[in-house]
Amino acid sequence: MKIIKASQKINKKYGRLKVLKIVGKYRDDNIFLCKCDCGNYKEVRGSSLTSGNTKSCGCYGIEQRIKARKKIKVNLKLRKHMRCNTPIYYTWSSMKQRCLNKKNFSYKYYGGRGIKICDRWKIFLNFLEDMGEKPKGLSIDRINNDGNYCKENCRWATMKEQSNNRRKSTGTPHNLGKFKRKRKKCIICNKEFQPIKNSSTFCSRSCASIFKANNHKKQLIKDCKKELDILIKLEYV
Repeated sequence: MKIIKASQKINKKYGRLKVLKIVGKYRDDNIFLCKCDCGNYKEVRGSSLTSGNTKSCGCYGIEQRIKARKKIKVNLKLRKHMRCNTPIYYTWSSMKQRCLNKKNFSYKYYGGRGIKICDRWKIFLNFLEDMGEKPKGLSIDRINNDGNYCKENCRWATMKEQSNNRRKSTGTPHNLGKFKRKRKKCIICNKEFQPIKNSSTFCSRSCASIFKANNHKKQLIKDCKKELDILIKLEYV
């Protein structure tokens, strides 16, 4: 790092301060008289100028504080309801995410299907006025599942009410035959039955247990035969 002599700092500018002359000393440091861009004069130590700790007579800091206060006022205007950590706000926020944010996991079921939020409800206070506080144990539900989020189409509902109000599957009658499972014959008693799964081959648990018992017996016989073969081989060795 180059050491700058005191005389070399005169007429140089540091931030908003222009160095005019040396007016004294403080320990091993020189004190300079500087003129600020705003017209004020200020005495500053040389080390504060070179390090950048002092950039003005104080006007820069005042300006920054005024800007910060203006930002706070703007944020308070936007958040004047002061309800950001309430259940009703979370409901409104998640509704917006589902309908407007394409990166949201549920967007394909809402915004992707054409579900929209009415212009009035894009402002939280209007949503709160229309729906009121969120009742405990209830959540927002659309009466018509293909309709938009608006006052006329929304209500507070329980989980059971919401599950009963789900949209129906899009399958058509000519497609439904593909999903029907064919009747099968039980491999034990030869009775026909409607299988719950495509892989089921028994009409009841009792038939399944009989099949397992038979398999167990067959496995025991196989094991015995293997042991006999081994013994026979050992005798002839």
